[in-house]
Amino acid sequence: MMRFAIRGVAAALVTFCALPALGQLNSDTVPTARTVPLREAVEAQLETSRWHFGPLRVHPELKLDNLGYNDNVFGVSDDAEKVDDYSATIGLGIRSIAPLGSNTYLRVDAIPEYTWYKELDERRDFGYEVGGAVLALFNRMSIEGGARSTDTVTYVSSEDATPIPERIDKVYGKIEIEAVRRLHLFAGYETQTVEYEPQESDINFGLLNRDETAARAGIRYEFRPRFSILAMFEETDAEFPDDPVFSENQGDALLAGFTYERETLYVNAVAGNRTIEYEGLGGAATFDDVTGSLFASWNFARRSELEVTVSQTPRYSYAVGNPYFLESREGVRLVVPMGRRFVAFGGVRAGKNEYPLPVLIDGELLERTDDVTGWEAGIGIRVLESAVFRFSTRLEDFDSNIAGFDRKYVSTGFNLSINGVFDR
Repeated sequence: MMRFAIRGVAAALVTFCALPALGQLNSDTVPTARTVPLREAVEAQLETSRWHFGPLRVHPELKLDNLGYNDNVFGVSDDAEKVDDYSATIGLGIRSIAPLGSNTYLRVDAIPEYTWYKELDERRDFGYEVGGAVLALFNRMSIEGGARSTDTVTYVSSEDATPIPERIDKVYGKIEIEAVRRLHLFAGYETQTVEYEPQESDINFGLLNRDETAARAGIRYEFRPRFSILAMFEETDAEFPDDPVFSENQGDALLAGFTYERETLYVNAVAGNRTIEYEGLGGAATFDDVTGSLFASWNFARRSELEVTVSQTPRYSYAVGNPYFLESREGVRLVVPMGRRFVAFGGVRAGKNEYPLPVLIDGELLERTDDVTGWEAGIGIRVLESAVFRFSTRLEDFDSNIAGFDRKYVSTGFNLSINGVFDR
């Protein structure tokens, strides 16, 4: 299948739980790519690792991200002066795995990185990704436990486009048991600390520094190897030591989802009701709404691929008087191979950022809503058997009902992944 993919994404996922986006511990955001079961990911890592040191299998990883131009580095509103610059993030390290027995494995990753700016030298920063995990994969049970620490320059959320250093230290554990044929029970627990290191000129991202935990349990039933449904209950807790008003919240969610995979069609969806109770303002900021997401991929004529994404989930906010906003997005993306080495892609998306609590603007209480539209277009080139070079241009336009929050930014950049492949 001539499909453009990034090797290693699937290896970081397990069958019953999607990784959350933007560093939040929730399970209602599915990955926007096909995934594979954990066992298959381990087998693939063992087979494709380039270097062998006794039982240790090591694969080098080189990444070159965000090499390009951004016309609005700080994501300021349209009526403010914009700052543009060229930037790049480069990382070079290893991902490794070693069998500890017939069914047990040790994973270790270590990837230092450096973020460079041409003019904004005060924003240059060293970072890293390090982590380790122990996996026990038995016939009817799998167990995974580990720790991971990342320190990288990233965007906090769609609320603001300013890239700032973010450090996340996480510890987690997961277990899945095939109780009876095709019926699986699973549970997991994770805790993490999130810290931002903004410059003095930046917005107070420190309000989003937090300690949070998530515990989840559920069932998954496989009708056939590539078609399953699940139901899950999740509890979350977060403390914000630097927020004097909304310093803590507790939440729970009841979610259901399914995964369907064939050679030409893949669908992954999860949805349900999520409740989050915030301390402060007499409970006025309590969230109680439907959340969820969907990713669908259809391979059609000449191996082209059409991708559809839909999502709605709460995101933490630094806005005065609002601890969160409800982010909803719908998007479509087309990927078209052109020969064996080239692939063109492009897409559009739209949605809203909705803030629950009204704020006083010119003597009037208003609930802020930012309408979002955007597009992306680019091309990928396989320069080596395991290296993919990508060029893309992206635009996002935010139209707010409150003056001063309209903003737009365009970024043009290059990415290189030494593990990128064109699947055949």
